[in-house]
Amino acid sequence: NFTSNRNADHVLQSIEEQDADIFGCNEANTEWMDRLTKKFNSSYTCVKGIDSKSNTSGDYCPIFFKTSKYELVESGTKWLSDTPDKVSKYDESHTQRIITYAILKDKATGAEFMYIQAHLENNESGYNSAVARKKQSTVLKKFTDEYSYLPIIIGGDCNTTSITDLSPLLTGTRFANSSAIAEEKKESGTWVGSAFLEITGGVLDYFFVSGDSIAVKKYEAIDNKIEGKYPSDHIPVRINAVIYC
Repeated sequence: NFTSNRNADHVLQSIEEQDADIFGCNEANTEWMDRLTKKFNSSYTCVKGIDSKSNTSGDYCPIFFKTSKYELVESGTKWLSDTPDKVSKYDESHTQRIITYAILKDKATGAEFMYIQAHLENNESGYNSAVARKKQSTVLKKFTDEYSYLPIIIGGDCNTTSITDLSPLLTGTRFANSSAIAEEKKESGTWVGSAFLEITGGVLDYFFVSGDSIAVKKYEAIDNKIEGKYPSDHIPVRINAVIYC
């Protein structure tokens, strides 16, 4: 939601400055979606997906890609639960959590790959959030297994500093944490304090890549204060990657 600290104009400015080929967002309600699509519709195609409650009152995990570079092959939204094709959640999760995915074709080469924007359970009082994230990671792993023939990038807010919570996805050789394999990196925590003046927590936001088909040239946590404050309660992360198809 728009708040006195989470500054919409500054968020949009931060995204525009990065000029990324693809970017994803979390916690985008209908008001945010209106602002995002209006700002970027001239150069980006938006894969909006379905909101987490499937009634426009939940959060979207949208994906934006440069229209000049890619075309959309397939897209959808999945719930991180045992019934991923309908609105649902695990008992250990206090609310519904989703991914939005897009299979994109590079217009220059014809190569296809998948980008996933994910939002996992946060630490909520009264819920076993670590167990929820492990279960949600298992669902994400099962989904990506269906597309093992594609290079895959997963980005988003995992709401944990513990990679152990994500072990169902990361166990094995398919996916790697981009910051761990990047040739060049600028790391920091990604959680910003309530005053939006300083980074007060560890890494909550990640990019995971299929290491057998994607090389990460650079990983960067974007430390971009505007007018003395961070635009939002998380700082953005960015990777420069090469996809081998």
